[in-house]
Amino acid sequence: MQLTPMIRSKILYLYDENVLQKDIAKKISVHPSTVYRTIKKYLETGSIEHLKRTGRPNILDSKDLSLIVKITFNNPKLSLGKVAGKLKGKRRKTVSHMTIKRWHNKNKRFAYSPIKKPLLSKNNIISRNIS
Repeated sequence: MQLTPMIRSKILYLYDENVLQKDIAKKISVHPSTVYRTIKKYLETGSIEHLKRTGRPNILDSKDLSLIVKITFNNPKLSLGKVAGKLKGKRRKTVSHMTIKRWHNKNKRFAYSPIKKPLLSKNNIISRNIS
């Protein structure tokens, strides 16, 4: 969990007022090591803003995601491989079907339409002698 800029500024304000780090941690209800790291980071960088994170950038941008939503909304029974193929055709971007599946699962957008079935089929009703 990251600290909000407001909490960071409170930590630095109390530090400038010569309050002990242990007392700052108790006042703000954070761990003393969090106070130490926040002060250390401020003294090194001169800023309380979050640093840019390293790592691989996302493959899909907002235009790709809106196209995926549009494709799956128009045809919810389309396989993920075919959705990836349509994305490749329209946006010239090669994407794995697993990337699309991961995005669907993360955003709770499932590419299928549920079918309501009867509780018992006619054959089951006859075999159970239910009237």
